[in-house]
Amino acid sequence: MNETDWQDPDYDAIAALYAAEFGIAAPDDPDTALLCAYAERAGGRVLDLGCGAGRVVVPLAEAGFAVTGVDTSAGMLAAARTAADDAGVRARVTLVQDDMRTLD
Repeated sequence: MNETDWQDPDYDAIAALYAAEFGIAAPDDPDTALLCAYAERAGGRVLDLGCGAGRVVVPLAEAGFAVTGVDTSAGMLAAARTAADDAGVRARVTLVQDDMRTLD
């Protein structure tokens, strides 16, 4: 993949399936607990690069953290946005479509 062709259309095509297979992590999931502990130590703002369908974006926001999720796939971000809306945490979530390799 070159610098100007960063969007992978395959992820857009499978976003709904990906979201169903790798659902939102539960609050007691070990990944969630670890990331919440790191976020607490870092002051509460979280940057999730390659956030996908929001697997950890949502539980981190539910725990009260401000979360920015970055992904190249519009489909994945749409799934993350829906998950954040459904969880009632959209106000704490910012979703950005960008390439983490060149993110400013």
